[in-house]
Amino acid sequence: VTLSGLSPTIDRLTINGAGAGLTISAGNTLTSLISPEIWAGNLTVNGNLTSALNIWQLGGKVQGTGTLTSGTGGGFLSIGGKVAPGNSIGTLNVGPYFQGAGSTLEIELSNGSSDVLAVTGNAVLDGTVQFLPFGSNPLPGQSYNFLTTSGTVSGHFATIQDLLPGALFPIVT
Repeated sequence: VTLSGLSPTIDRLTINGAGAGLTISAGNTLTSLISPEIWAGNLTVNGNLTSALNIWQLGGKVQGTGTLTSGTGGGFLSIGGKVAPGNSIGTLNVGPYFQGAGSTLEIELSNGSSDVLAVTGNAVLDGTVQFLPFGSNPLPGQSYNFLTTSGTVSGHFATIQDLLPGALFPIVT
C-alpha cells in the first residue's frame, strides 16, 4: 500500500506479515495516535511517520529517506528487524533511537558516500551494523559518518558485519 496525496491521522498502525508493506511517499505524513508497530514486512518512509508515543520495530524492515518522529519522551525503538536508511544511498531521520540486540542497522557504502541514520536526540546502540556495497566500491582509507546525533551515543554495536568486497573491513569508532 502506498500513501500518496494524503496526510491522515489514525488510531494505530501495525504492519505484520512477510508480504505486508506500507510506503509513505515524500510530502505525506501519517500520524498514529497509538504507538505504531512493525512486526514483519516492510515500512518505507520517504515522507513522515509521526507518533504521539513510541515507534516500535519488532521485526521486518524500516527504510527510506523520510522522518520518523515520536512524542515527548518516546523514540524509535528497533528491537528486532532491519533499519536501512535510504532507498539506495540516503538519509533516514529518527529520534531518539534505541537499537536492541536483535536489530540490524544496514549501511550501504560507495566510493565517497554512504547511508546515514540521522538521530535527533540520543542514540542507544546494541545489535549489528551491516555494511554493504552500493554502486562503485569504497576505497581503502575512506571514512564515513553513517550515524549522526544531536545528543549522546551510549552503548556500541555488538557485531560488525562486513559484506564489502575484497580486503576492505570497516572500523567503527
